[in-house]
Amino acid sequence: MDPVILPRPQHPISRQLIDPDALKVMYRLLKSGYKAYLVGGGVRDLMLGRTPKDFDVSTDAHPNRIKRLFRNCRLVGRRFRLAHVHFGEKIIEVSTFRRRSEFQETNPDGDRLIRSDNTFGTPEEDAVRRDFTINSLFYDLETFSVIDFLGGIDDLNRRVVRCIGDPDVRLPEDPVRVIRAIKFSARLGFDIESTLWESMKQFAPEIHKCAKPRVLEEIYRLLREGASAQSFELLQNSGLLAELFPEVESYLSSQRKSNPDGDRIFWQYLEALDQLQAEGQTLSNSLLLSTLAVHLLGVAVGSEDPDEGQASNLSKDVDFLTREWVSRLGVARRDRERLAHMLRSQPRFVRPRGRRFRLRTFVTKHYYPDAEALFALGTQATGLELESLERWRSLRAEVGENVDSTPARKTRSKKKRGGRGRRSRKRRTAAS
Repeated sequence: MDPVILPRPQHPISRQLIDPDALKVMYRLLKSGYKAYLVGGGVRDLMLGRTPKDFDVSTDAHPNRIKRLFRNCRLVGRRFRLAHVHFGEKIIEVSTFRRRSEFQETNPDGDRLIRSDNTFGTPEEDAVRRDFTINSLFYDLETFSVIDFLGGIDDLNRRVVRCIGDPDVRLPEDPVRVIRAIKFSARLGFDIESTLWESMKQFAPEIHKCAKPRVLEEIYRLLREGASAQSFELLQNSGLLAELFPEVESYLSSQRKSNPDGDRIFWQYLEALDQLQAEGQTLSNSLLLSTLAVHLLGVAVGSEDPDEGQASNLSKDVDFLTREWVSRLGVARRDRERLAHMLRSQPRFVRPRGRRFRLRTFVTKHYYPDAEALFALGTQATGLELESLERWRSLRAEVGENVDSTPARKTRSKKKRGGRGRRSRKRRTAAS
């Protein structure tokens, strides 16, 4: 197929907008006789006048060749072999042009999930194997032109997310594409093409075939990139929320049964999370997950006070929920522990009761900043308990440097070598 080529005067991309280290990588590849294009989301965002978070490069050099060109390069990935060129903490991702494999693995039951994707190809073949047309654009550094094989420029202008090829074929190949379509639609404000949307609803249950780390990373991106409320609305409407977070789907359904506006606080929390992202605040994984979990446990700001039975079972409920998410989603143990501390602490901010509870001791705990961040998110979302938040912040400022920044570690008593210890013998004395 003949590509659409936009020369420099017809598009907004300038080298001044491209990361200098990405330019270094591309120029070295070109100098070594290889092709080098800026690809994917970087080109898409520059065409939309947005600032890309990542600058990815694609080339006809094979991974081992790339590694020889860059001493600061590491090869990663098994299913999809990539070269990561390191510049301090920054990584420029370099991929080799690929095409659809002629030997894709299929199971007797008709499973079309792609488990290996390392068949090299041409730029055109590489564009065809990508997920959506808006991600298939190339920027050629030699000619300063944008290359479009699949109508991505038209779809950017129409503001629509469209699958490359038949979505009934492409989504089962990689069901994570369902989450990615939702992410681009919510973040960019694009519509999802109708055929793609119907296929997304059909193949939502296929998400369980994908590797947990990939799915969890996409979930974090939905929550972290400033459009979590829109993303979770699309997750719910597509049926994917019931697959990823059945507890959340059940909660929302039950809240709406009793009151059409019963789930309002849930969406307010997500909108407040998006506001934090817009302000440039760093959002930890545990804070992202707690934004969902706080409602399931009844400890969100503005929720009804739990009865004594619910309060006494909170710790058990927290352990059950967080362990379930570790099992189903692959949540890291460290994130799970932080999440558990944050959730257990929420009632303390509103009802600091208990015979053994000491306010000043509480604010020195290593998990207190995380717990306060979740409580502050709730106050921002609902407009409630603002005075309580200020009192806690004042107390923490008063305590100052006495905060314990490290979690307590369990110490194990050392066992003596040689199995059972000797019994002490009493010295026998002669009878008088």
